[in-house]
Order: sequence, then C-alpha cells, then structure tokens
Amino acid sequence: MFRLGLLLALPVIASGHLCLLSPTQRGGYPDVNSAGANSCFRQTAPCGGIEAGGDDYLEKWEGGQQIFIKWQQNFNHYEIGFPGYMDISYAPYNTSDWQLLAFAPDVYVYAQDYLKNYTTFVVVPNIDCPHCVIRARYASHKPGEGTFYQCSDVTITPSSERKEIEPEPRLMKHKEYRNAMQKFKWYKRPVKDDPVSLELSLRGFGYSPMEDDDTYFVNVTFDGDMKAFNKFNFGVDFNIKSKERLNKRLSVGRRQLLEDA
Repeated sequence: MFRLGLLLALPVIASGHLCLLSPTQRGGYPDVNSAGANSCFRQTAPCGGIEAGGDDYLEKWEGGQQIFIKWQQNFNHYEIGFPGYMDISYAPYNTSDWQLLAFAPDVYVYAQDYLKNYTTFVVVPNIDCPHCVIRARYASHKPGEGTFYQCSDVTITPSSERKEIEPEPRLMKHKEYRNAMQKFKWYKRPVKDDPVSLELSLRGFGYSPMEDDDTYFVNVTFDGDMKAFNKFNFGVDFNIKSKERLNKRLSVGRRQLLEDA
C-alpha cells in the first residue's frame, strides 16, 4: 500500500549543512551567512547534540495555527544519482515519535558552497504538547556524508475554535500562500455537490515500505483511485546494499546500450 504525502515547500534563494531559522534552532546561528557555518554542521541524532535550553526558550504555538517554518541549506551535498532530501518533523520532548510536517528534495548546484533558504507553511497539529521538539534534517545520501540535524523547542496548546482551515489575513500578503489557499478551496469542496471535481486529481510521490529502494509518481482521483506513472530510485530508506543493487542494474543497462549500438 502506498503512503501519499502532499507537502508544500516554497524555496527562496538567498546569497546546505543545515540551519533551522524559524523557529530558532538550539544554540542559534551566529555565522549562518557563511557557507559551511559551524552552527549548521551538527550530525548527532536527533538534535545535533544540542540540549534544550529550558522553558524560557519555548516558542508558543496554538493548534490549528498556520505558521511559516524556515530553514537554510548552508552547504550543498547533492550526489548525482543519489539525491537526498530535507524534512521537518515534530515529536514530544524526550520521545522519538517523529511526525512529518514538511519535505523538500535536494537539488543539484554546481558549487557546494551555495546557500539556499527554504520556507514552508504548515498547520500546527491540534494537540496538547507542553514541550514539543521541531526537528530539521538533511540526508544527502552522499557517500561519506552523515545526516545533518537541528532542533528547536515549542509549546503547543490545543484549540477548540479552529475547525476549518481558513485563510489567515497576516499571511495573505505572501503570493505563494494566496495561490496555495486558492487551490485548497477546490480540494475541500464536497465531491457529491460538484461533478467537475471528480475530474480533478492529486499528484505526488507514493512510497511503499515493501519496496524500500524506490518511490513512484502517482495520480489520485477524488474517488480514491490511485495509479502509478513512473518509478524512481530516489533512495528512500537507502542503504549500502540498496546502492549496490542500483549500481548493478545501471551497469547492466549501460552494457545493453553498448551492445545495441
């Protein structure tokens, strides 16, 4: 069975290692404007080896609130053939129950000392979490490179008033937010009252835990039908054996091309 994730990441180029800008990462980021900054080079799971600073450092969120999360890829570690990813997750303090909030694929750039800022807006889960940890992670899949981690600390108070996701005036000044909310209006329309919406579909990447090397580009219609179009070796759950199998398949393919030439 596929798991389909629809996540919005809005990149804004500045000027990766990885720094979490908002909410502010533990320990801050005094040298974030320099590629390869020390404050962005933390590889100890799950929070880069930096402990929480206490209740005074908790940013206050409300369940159902729409917020921006911002991070910077402070040094690019893209590996051709094995692209990595960055993601944002949350979990209650001192637990490993990480829940995904946002995802962004790594992109190729010519020079590694390339700074790129990412912004995504998310709806805060409506939970009671006196101390939640927001984790940013960059897994480059580059041989010899580890995963980079950053964490910040927030408190989430549940709300009984926010039952529908409605546009927030303070965010409407952002063009990307306005476009996303316009599309969302179509997604939440009742299918039975709108025959046209049966012709609409969602497209994204589906992942099956039974095929941990691969992911699929899929189309999902509003009646629940899912169809896979293309298969990609994006390296989900990639390990050494997975890479060896892929390299073997690529080598066989190259030999076949030479024989057919």
